[in-house]
Amino acid sequence: MPARKKRFECGHKAFGKICRRCIYLENERLRYQRMQEQKELERRELEAIAKELGVNPAGYRKNVLLKAYNIVKQIREGAPFARFNWRLLKAMGQREIIRIKVDRCHRLIFRVDKMGTKFLELLTHERYNTRLASGGWLD
Repeated sequence: MPARKKRFECGHKAFGKICRRCIYLENERLRYQRMQEQKELERRELEAIAKELGVNPAGYRKNVLLKAYNIVKQIREGAPFARFNWRLLKAMGQREIIRIKVDRCHRLIFRVDKMGTKFLELLTHERYNTRLASGGWLD
């Protein structure tokens, strides 16, 4: 005698003692929920990093924010500028300003004086060029 399909409480019809379709759907829902929680956690971490750098997180990609944060953190801990792709703004007469390339399109600006090194800002290369042409970082 062949096995018969039965109707489960959920309304699905199948062979067996439990509805595997509902179990699969529940597992997918839980996996999606965990993925959303992970994304929210990453977003909060990026917002905290951007707040510490003093920039708007919406204007920069995740990898740029993380790399800039790591560079600033290493310099605050005493790492030499020679470890990074850096330049002094000698041509502009601002020898105390240092530019570090984060990636192809982003720059970190630092001021070095007797009191130490101070992080000024994170800029795109367009904003960096505009700022440089308009006189630089005169404070």
